[in-house]
Amino acid sequence: MTRIFIGSLNIPGPWFHATGEGITACDLNEETGEIFRVSSCSNAENAIWLTRAGGTLLVASERYLEPGEISAFDSKDFTRIGHVQSTLGGAICHIALSSNRRAAVVSNYLGGVTVHALGASGEVAAAHQHIVYPGHGSDLDRQEKSHPHQAAFAPDGRHVLVCDLGCDCVWLHAFDGKHLGEARAIAVAPGSGPRHLVFHPALPRFYVLGELDAKLRVLEGNCEDWREIAVHATLPETFADVPAGAALEFHPSGKSLFVSNRHSDTAVCFAVDTLGDLALAGSFSVRGKTPRDIALSPSGRWLLSVNQDSHEVVPFELDPATGQPTGTHGPVFPCGSPCCAVF
Repeated sequence: MTRIFIGSLNIPGPWFHATGEGITACDLNEETGEIFRVSSCSNAENAIWLTRAGGTLLVASERYLEPGEISAFDSKDFTRIGHVQSTLGGAICHIALSSNRRAAVVSNYLGGVTVHALGASGEVAAAHQHIVYPGHGSDLDRQEKSHPHQAAFAPDGRHVLVCDLGCDCVWLHAFDGKHLGEARAIAVAPGSGPRHLVFHPALPRFYVLGELDAKLRVLEGNCEDWREIAVHATLPETFADVPAGAALEFHPSGKSLFVSNRHSDTAVCFAVDTLGDLALAGSFSVRGKTPRDIALSPSGRWLLSVNQDSHEVVPFELDPATGQPTGTHGPVFPCGSPCCAVF
């Protein structure tokens, strides 16, 4: 059995229903894909994002228009570790963890990013840096100001990149282990709305998904200079609804990359060659509504689609060697208002 933690909403607000448990601990049967509920933690309120740091879970608690909160829990018994800390901005949506597990960068869709030190036991300190970015994008309905959606530590550990849906850019910061340096913008296409990015596991490339155009862009370079080298659609040309790119995850093999799209309720698989170039390998229905997140098992055998509005998590079988879908799915796991999953 492989342990999974599912974050869900349990306090309703202006833009989300909430029928979840906060955090649900589950076990995944790697042979069948069946998910079994083990326990839950309602004290983790509105767990919109979870980041695992060994035996500690960092929890982003959505407070809607009020400042979000970050806290830590023991992953075995859900004992709270330390104090709950404000993230100083509304609509919290992501926590990035440094490789040494001593710093976290939190993204707040309505209020910039904060940096928090982490103690030896995983406890979260109060924010010691808060950055609010200037500017806006071309879509004044969705991009009237900066909307940070995700931060990511570069593989060198000395830089942090922040996807800003509102400003159509990825902000690049130097990181000295405690503070973010001055921001420099890596521009992406107007109206694309960068939501999430992932680094290639071995090559100097990263891949950034636009929420507003559902396109996947490939950037190549180094930690000071990046350039776009390719753009890939993740929706068919015949798609007539509003694009809503969501999650982006590499397969453990490094040979495939997955994207989820909410309004089409699909997941898309790209094959990744030895140069890091992408080729569309196919797409499939997530068998539910609004796949806000996807999570891949460490074995590489299962992709979990976290279907927020149909209140379920659906496992899809993958070829562990290539990451390609086999066309088989496991039993649906009912789960109220799920937002994220982490192994």
